[in-house]
Amino acid sequence: TVSVGLLSGIFSLLCINFIVHSSLILTETFFLFFICCILISLSTFINKPNFISAMLIGLFCGFAIMTRSLVVFIPLGIAIILPIITYTKKKELIIGLSSGLTVIMITSIIISPILLRNWNQYNTINLTSQNGVFLLDWAVGTIKALDKGITFSEATMELDKKVNKK
Repeated sequence: TVSVGLLSGIFSLLCINFIVHSSLILTETFFLFFICCILISLSTFINKPNFISAMLIGLFCGFAIMTRSLVVFIPLGIAIILPIITYTKKKELIIGLSSGLTVIMITSIIISPILLRNWNQYNTINLTSQNGVFLLDWAVGTIKALDKGITFSEATMELDKKVNKK
């Protein structure tokens, strides 16, 4: 019900550990804020398609990608959906196509400083430094340790032996 949702929202607001932990602002807080802003802007666009909403979607998509790079494909999905929304709402495809391009352009402008810095300093345009080694050493090692009932160290040593053998 509405009262339960309101009460849980108030308790979440008052619980400072949801926002700050060990005197640092958690990036998840920023990330969820930007995702909520994307959803609000998208719902505004659905109700009344306009360029301001499309620009806000692009802005918040860029900020969300800068916070967590795992949402890098969300602007592409939104750019595909916007023409469909405008065609079903107003029977106008051009507004949707231009709005989709606006989202992509604004998002690209927002994340371009990170891409430029990564290119200049690290000679790559990747948004994150987590690669297959991270996946192999941490994620797969943890799953294998839990599955076989061995320690995490034993699981990663076993995986390292297999990788170095090839």
